[in-house]
Amino acid sequence: MSRSLVLTNPPPQPPTTFTLRQETYEGDPYADVAQEAAPTFHAYAKSGTVAAPVCYVNYGRVEDYLTLKEKNGVNVSGTIVLARYGKIYRGDIVKNAYEEGAVGVVIYSDRKDYGGGGGEAKWFPDERWLPPSGVQVGTVYGGLGDPTTPGWASSGGDCERLSKEEVEKRGEVPLIPSLPVSAADGEKIVLSLGGPVAEDEWQGSKDAPHYRLGPGPGILNLSYMVFLCYLFLSDSLNFLFGLKHHAGIKLLIFTINWIAVNCKQIHSFFFSFELLFYQSWGCENVICRRP
Repeated sequence: MSRSLVLTNPPPQPPTTFTLRQETYEGDPYADVAQEAAPTFHAYAKSGTVAAPVCYVNYGRVEDYLTLKEKNGVNVSGTIVLARYGKIYRGDIVKNAYEEGAVGVVIYSDRKDYGGGGGEAKWFPDERWLPPSGVQVGTVYGGLGDPTTPGWASSGGDCERLSKEEVEKRGEVPLIPSLPVSAADGEKIVLSLGGPVAEDEWQGSKDAPHYRLGPGPGILNLSYMVFLCYLFLSDSLNFLFGLKHHAGIKLLIFTINWIAVNCKQIHSFFFSFELLFYQSWGCENVICRRP
């Protein structure tokens, strides 16, 4: 996977190359392995490279595009839209942008919604709010399960599958590239915009820069390239819980995908399940096996 995001600012400002990296904090116990963390990206995002002026579209809802066109005379066709997380699913943000003619999407976590509203608000690890460099990631896929096997099991290498073109025709995967960025990066992009002033409810936190709609003069060069392949994994956690049920034993089997989580999360997970089964369901034995 490779991804990059470069903002060409209005002269005389130099270009801004975003690191697309979440920062560690003082005392972070995982700072030494931060470089090993998965990069910030949207699962199932379209691969591609685009360069275009930026338009700010609020939450990227259908009604937001109506406001842009009918109240402000702004057309996002041929632009890269900047949208903030919230109100609707991120996959719908990308889909709506495509239907309006945009060529790319950048989604950021506004401090107004996820940073405590700005001002004196603190963030993790002091409080619950997302840090300025924090990035929300996730899928932009609009369907369920494997998109290449809609309606049947994705069971092996010789399984019948739709082609990439057939998958895209179904309308459940994005057709333009997108990237998630932090509140700090989103505000830098906002500062590059001219054009009409955004409405009050479209503005950011109380100490944020003044939001304008664009398009431009800031220009984004967005690149996201990923090589798709099929991997068949059997790495999982299996839990066998034995429950007393009259004279016999009932077994409940839980399989949890093994993902990159820290040991504290795993131990917390184990402890929660043990309490649940011991206290609520009368469990006498817990067996954990990782094949």
